[in-house]
Amino acid sequence: MCGKKLFNLPKLLEFVDHVVPFLLHPNIWIRYAAVGFVSKTACELGEIDSACFLEPKLEPFLTKPLMDFTNSLLLLSVVKPPLLRNIYDSVLKTGRKVDLREFFDILSERQSVRNLTRPGYDVMYPSVPAKYGQVLHKLQTLKMDAKQEDALLDLHHVAMKIYNSRLFVSDTQVTGVVDLDTCGVQGNCVSLSTVEEQWFKEPNEMAVPVSVPVDNKLKTQQVGSM
Repeated sequence: MCGKKLFNLPKLLEFVDHVVPFLLHPNIWIRYAAVGFVSKTACELGEIDSACFLEPKLEPFLTKPLMDFTNSLLLLSVVKPPLLRNIYDSVLKTGRKVDLREFFDILSERQSVRNLTRPGYDVMYPSVPAKYGQVLHKLQTLKMDAKQEDALLDLHHVAMKIYNSRLFVSDTQVTGVVDLDTCGVQGNCVSLSTVEEQWFKEPNEMAVPVSVPVDNKLKTQQVGSM
């Protein structure tokens, strides 16, 4: 749909905001799909708009600057290492025992401390409650370092959606009926095509050419559409 120019610029950039974090997803096929969408978006935006709108959104997820975002293989080669699958799954399972909102707030605070610490100095992390300290220790045994913490924070919106959906299922009775109103899902209408103004006329105002026999010959005339 992106390649067929079915979205305007604001809506396309909104989709980019949702898709870009998936560049660090543990699933390789999801990462490929995200890269393909970004490269196709760059083709539609052009070189100037890509530099103005797309590059700032991609910069936190790349290991080095990139000028051409239309080449998916080149883009994939400079994307940061993805989040490890065992860390991602462990965080989702942890959400059954602790509040993931508070946990991600702790990770965000730790990230701020790392960014403020000068190179060559040890990072002095603030103390955390015991239950979250246990979670951090468990994740560190799964090889979660500072870079993996940053990748986890980049994907925290995805993890929170899964966490909230599980809370909803556990708090409500499952009847097999999907009601978007009770799920808190907000509808979002997108125009998928740009139709010429003449097609918005009333049916009786539209005319199509048809051929009718007159004196054993075919004569074309305009008749009202049915």
